[in-house]
Amino acid sequence: MCSDYLDVGTTFNRLVYVVKLLTHNGFYVLLDNQFNLDTTVLDNQNQWLSDWVTLLKAVAQDSISSQMLMIDVLNVWQVFGLHSAA
Repeated sequence: MCSDYLDVGTTFNRLVYVVKLLTHNGFYVLLDNQFNLDTTVLDNQNQWLSDWVTLLKAVAQDSISSQMLMIDVLNVWQVFGLHSAA
């Protein structure tokens, strides 16, 4: 596997590691929940919220990453016929 050299264990740990790697090299990182691919928010709202809280707490432990992170948690929600009103 192309990322075998990363000794960080789980996919979750790898994500946090990559966020830290990018932000420490001057990049802003956008975490983008693909609502059309991940239906956890519809299937189990408590789990979805818990997963995001866990991820954001892990990223927030690093002062640089926490300042260079953007979040789009409800992207592509129109796919499910949801609409916003002005």
